[in-house]
Amino acid sequence: MSEKKNLTKEQEREAIIELYKQRDSDIEVIPITKKDRELLKVQEETVNVALYSRVSTSSLEQATSIALQEVSFEDIQKIHPNWKLVKQYTDDGISGTSIDRRQAFKEMIKDAHTGMFDLIVTRSVSRFARNLRDCVDTYQKLAKLPHPVYIYFVSNNLITNGKGEQSEMILQFMAMIAQEESRMKSEIMMGSVEQRYNSGKFLLTKCLGYDRIRESKTVPPMLIVNEEEAPTIKYMYGLLLAGHTCKAIASILMEEKRKTKLGNTKWTAATVMAVLENEKYYGAVIGRKTYSYDFLEHKRRKNTGQLRRYKKEGHHEPIVSKDVWMFAQKIIETQRKKRGGQISRTLHVIQEGILRGFVVIDRAWFGSSIDDYIEANRIVYAEVRERPKQIKFGTVSNFDLTGYESVSTLMFSNNDRPTMLFDYNTVIFNKMSLKRMQETEEIELLFNPKTFEIAVRPANKTIKTAVKWGCVSNRGDFIPYKTTLGSFTAILFDYMQWNGEYKYKLYGKCREHDGEKLLFFSLRDIEVFIPSEEKSINGRTKYKKYYPQTFVNQYGEDAYQSIYNSRSYLLDYFKVWDACVGSVAIKEDEIEEQMRKASSELLKS
Repeated sequence: MSEKKNLTKEQEREAIIELYKQRDSDIEVIPITKKDRELLKVQEETVNVALYSRVSTSSLEQATSIALQEVSFEDIQKIHPNWKLVKQYTDDGISGTSIDRRQAFKEMIKDAHTGMFDLIVTRSVSRFARNLRDCVDTYQKLAKLPHPVYIYFVSNNLITNGKGEQSEMILQFMAMIAQEESRMKSEIMMGSVEQRYNSGKFLLTKCLGYDRIRESKTVPPMLIVNEEEAPTIKYMYGLLLAGHTCKAIASILMEEKRKTKLGNTKWTAATVMAVLENEKYYGAVIGRKTYSYDFLEHKRRKNTGQLRRYKKEGHHEPIVSKDVWMFAQKIIETQRKKRGGQISRTLHVIQEGILRGFVVIDRAWFGSSIDDYIEANRIVYAEVRERPKQIKFGTVSNFDLTGYESVSTLMFSNNDRPTMLFDYNTVIFNKMSLKRMQETEEIELLFNPKTFEIAVRPANKTIKTAVKWGCVSNRGDFIPYKTTLGSFTAILFDYMQWNGEYKYKLYGKCREHDGEKLLFFSLRDIEVFIPSEEKSINGRTKYKKYYPQTFVNQYGEDAYQSIYNSRSYLLDYFKVWDACVGSVAIKEDEIEEQMRKASSELLKS
């Protein structure tokens, strides 16, 4: 008894199978009748035989079925010594209603096409297939092979010989009965599940953050919080409420090597969304979220009202509050409809320092137009008195620059300057940009619609507006990473009246103060790349470079205006910096305030 308790479930199955394979020498086997012997007679010479067996579940109760199906062939072989077993195929724990998931069955059919055997022996039609179409189609294909393969159904006392329609008709009738049995079993199972839900006994599967505990078969299973996994769940909800998309959350989890329930560190946007949508994390459980609409193929659909569902709140200890979970569902729904859009329409703007007036570019925010950015910028300048727009003689130079132009940098070689290249959907920086910012992985992008500038500053990857602009290549060097900016690129193209089929390269300057660095890109210094009809060797579109039409009559812009527009005068002449100052929300409703606080608490925990 002590040895039995130490056996694993798989070892118990093997022990049961071996037990039923044992033969008693005192047992006398009485042979079958002559009529049956004639039925089993296929040909006089050696017959190569394949044995197929199947059970629909891997339970211990069905372990004996496999053994009995194998033993039956030994009895047949005594009557037919010319039958030689060449290979045995077993589908253990696989339903017979479809051949799609029956790997051993498919392997057997593949071997049949090579002429490996002449006959397939199986216990019954229901063991071979419970799908009428699969059963008959397989029989017909085997019978039509250059080297025909027949099937012997032991319990049904039926052999298909490919001669005449009688055996095929009987086979169709038996297969139809087997299929109908499967349908009835499916209905019985559905009724059993219905009764289980009505009595509050839910089918609980393993999920990250919880352990599934069952003390005995008479006690329903329970979900107990896993203290090691729960922080990852809170972290995921915190990141979502902070503005990250499911794809971004997956990247963060992989970078931090956070483990899934399976113990690996592979995350996708789909797996993240599945976690965030799971009601178990606020203590509820819902039964029959999906249902099987085809008992033959076992195909399932999401239950959107076709069948009754069952819900119980307070079923187990929650990991996050119901309010947090509800916020998460609103965000996910909005992201689905707007391809990553946030439910909030709040923009954040810098109110002081060298970046004053810059609006933070939020990829997850879908503003309606450039007017939102202009309004955010205008509020700052309305609240803080602007410096005189015209920089006077003597302020920046002892020489009067009136009438002079600041020559555009496009007139010179720009190989050592930071650049950013826009198309209608993406943006990518050059290696010099990454080098100037000391190869920081995450940045924050800011836009000033008044001065026509885009600024770049380092950012922590946990903030919602962080943008990944570089990655480590297979060779180990840090290279640019093409990224998307949500709806901002469309807004920018509209504001600048750019053509969506063209590409636009912006040139930037690096400003540094007390070890902090910023990049400023001017929307006035641009190169335009227009697609040509000529194609490259690999079939890609070639682009021709063009310069702004204003270069026909001038070399740049007014010297004082150029100094003002560059914003570098704030640092050079007025000693204004504060590059890391935080942004301020233009408007924040009560719901977003709750989301912000909840996100902060979850990320701290």
